[in-house]
Amino acid sequence: MLARAPWRGTSVTLHNEVGVPTFDPSANLTYNPYWSMSLRFNAQWWFNDTFYMRGMFSLTREMTHSDFTTQQGEIWASDVTLRTGASRFYQIPLVGVDLSAHLDLIAPTSKVSQARTTILGVRPTIQLSRRFDLLKGMNLSYRFSTQKTFHRHTTAERDVPLISGCSESETGCSEYLNTGSRNASWRLSHSAHLSQQFTDWLGASVTFGVVTDFLYASVSDPAVSFTPMVPENQRHWLTSDINIAFKPLKAMSISVGASSYHSQLNQSSSYQTPFFNRYTTVYVDLGLNIAGLISQISEG
Repeated sequence: MLARAPWRGTSVTLHNEVGVPTFDPSANLTYNPYWSMSLRFNAQWWFNDTFYMRGMFSLTREMTHSDFTTQQGEIWASDVTLRTGASRFYQIPLVGVDLSAHLDLIAPTSKVSQARTTILGVRPTIQLSRRFDLLKGMNLSYRFSTQKTFHRHTTAERDVPLISGCSESETGCSEYLNTGSRNASWRLSHSAHLSQQFTDWLGASVTFGVVTDFLYASVSDPAVSFTPMVPENQRHWLTSDINIAFKPLKAMSISVGASSYHSQLNQSSSYQTPFFNRYTTVYVDLGLNIAGLISQISEG
């Protein structure tokens, strides 16, 4: 029942995350520990062995003093992602490489996306993967995605305008809500993933990715400066994740790992060290597999 259940892959995960500088008070000029807990919901339905739909959403609260929220103990919601996908719908002859693809629609339910005046995000993704018969199975994959995000404005907004009483003017407050921080219109992502299953209950994986954001064009004002400036219309990021996963029961999974999402360059314009740097967080995931839970109950 577990392998063929149409709701297989549906899970609820408790995600605990701690910033690496938390363990070393002398890492920065000021000590700013970070520990957050998230409840992640992943609902999935398989129409057959290939096609599926998935919905993803999470709620997060920082347990330490937050730098991002305005209220103590505030819980913030993520964006809602709806996915339609096709898993291993074609295999390239001779090389044994499987093709998978999915399309994400991202609704701006988070405060960050709303501050960026996001209307909708559309993200198509294609993946190439190859399985190897090593121990309980090894999988090597490459994933490419491009995302178009639609916004009401090219920059993020403030909660209130800088100039009071602007609502009474003919033009309104729109121009006084602008922060000058440009939004990303397009995003390109490349990632490589390697996973190894050692036993039926133990596995490990490594992921590394490169992300490029293409910003909306800025408005130049010659009255500000007559010095030619090099246009900075892109932002470059690196992502990484290393984890070990345990599955003591059909209904339970435990993952321990380290992840990082950071700009390619640091403040001195040199490249950040990948995988482990000041932005790295360590995490522990406790996952409840709904299909496995139903299978255990029915067998018991």
